[in-house]
Amino acid sequence: MPQEPTFFEFYDEHLRSSFFTGFLTVATFLFAVKMHIIFKLKDELYDTPSYLERFQESRSLGGSASGYYGPLRNFGRLLLGSIVLAFVAAAWQLAVVWIRTNWSAVVGVVFGCLTLLALGICIINLAGNLHDWFKHVEAEKGGAADGDADDDETVERDE
Repeated sequence: MPQEPTFFEFYDEHLRSSFFTGFLTVATFLFAVKMHIIFKLKDELYDTPSYLERFQESRSLGGSASGYYGPLRNFGRLLLGSIVLAFVAAAWQLAVVWIRTNWSAVVGVVFGCLTLLALGICIINLAGNLHDWFKHVEAEKGGAADGDADDDETVERDE
């Protein structure tokens, strides 16, 4: 009667190489675009008069303890943490070859889940920044500030 594979054997055969490739790819991609994302957000959102007004209003109400670029700095740290976590998750997939136990496979899966959680938080944070940026751009162009007014317009054709 064939013996059931252990969790480590399943992990080693089906997950480990995909985890290594995936997390290494994510880490290198984020590493390559991190500075571009941060500088673009700084130039296009945080260095605008509307953000300065919002910051001053928030400061007058007792908020903004993190400083003018605080949210951008925090986002940069979040991206850096995600990059490091993805590199660690990828490196663990190589290290697990020498530690052939079920718990080492569990640690590899946990690193993977933590990395995905960190990436999800980065995406949510980036979506919030993009929402603010689009509101600013639309207000600057004289369009709708919430982005929903254009959806209700109909185009009339001259016939």
